[in-house]
Amino acid sequence: MERRANRLRSACALVVLAAVLAGCTQERALAVKAAAERFAAQAAAAIDALTELHVRGAYGPLQTDDVMLAQARDDVYEVQAADPGQVRAAVAQAFTWVSDREQFRRNAFGGADALKQAYGEFALAFRRLPEGSFFAANDVACAAGLGARLVGTMASAAQQLARHPVPLVVETAASQAQVTATAQKAVSANNRLLLDAPLRAHLAVLREQDRANVEVVAKLTDAAETGLAVLDMIARYDQVSAADLAAAVRQVLVIRESTFGLSSQAQLARLDKVVAQIEAQPALAQAAALPLNQKPATCQ
Repeated sequence: MERRANRLRSACALVVLAAVLAGCTQERALAVKAAAERFAAQAAAAIDALTELHVRGAYGPLQTDDVMLAQARDDVYEVQAADPGQVRAAVAQAFTWVSDREQFRRNAFGGADALKQAYGEFALAFRRLPEGSFFAANDVACAAGLGARLVGTMASAAQQLARHPVPLVVETAASQAQVTATAQKAVSANNRLLLDAPLRAHLAVLREQDRANVEVVAKLTDAAETGLAVLDMIARYDQVSAADLAAAVRQVLVIRESTFGLSSQAQLARLDKVVAQIEAQPALAQAAALPLNQKPATCQ
């Protein structure tokens, strides 16, 4: 009985929303559509950045073809000089780093494309909104529930990364090895100043590790902020003017530009604010915690 009542309420909500949309101007619809598309684009970029950060942590930064060719050349040359019989094996191993890296990406982040598709589907729900059709109303009603979960996904990923940064294992190990090798030379030469350069390089790696993680946290937070703005536009769609919605879209479009270059503390403060906004709205917090593949009540 309760389930039937929920469906009846959902159907009534759709009828009301359809009537609202039918009376709205195309400008307002286009404004929300643009914001939704921005949210999807930012989310996709953040997912790609998070994936690349993990791949970089495991395999080091992506090398150019020139760098990889130079490394392969040196490896093959050294093998030829030391053991000519192993040259064929050295050639076979010369570029396995590339395939290994891609295999790691597919195995560890095979769900990234599916997740990006979910954000794309959210944006697509708004493509017919300017037409003011009942089908667009149904799409938007469903998208609002999905949008809450997508915002929650971005905020949760940002929190996770902020609490557990991805270590740049390969780069850190290389810089540590250089410090160790130089330390032996410094003691032999009785010249501790020899350690300055490798220690400075190691410090640079640690700072780059912090910068790379904070940058991805910022991108995830950007997407979450934009998503919250889109959900607010949907909730107030029939209460604000086209000019107000256009101003909100302009604010969405400058989120990344206005936050670029902020300190790590400032970025984390932004993330805390986003999480607080979600938690302050019980319905939003509950929806954000649902699995992505679970449809909201308005779609059932």
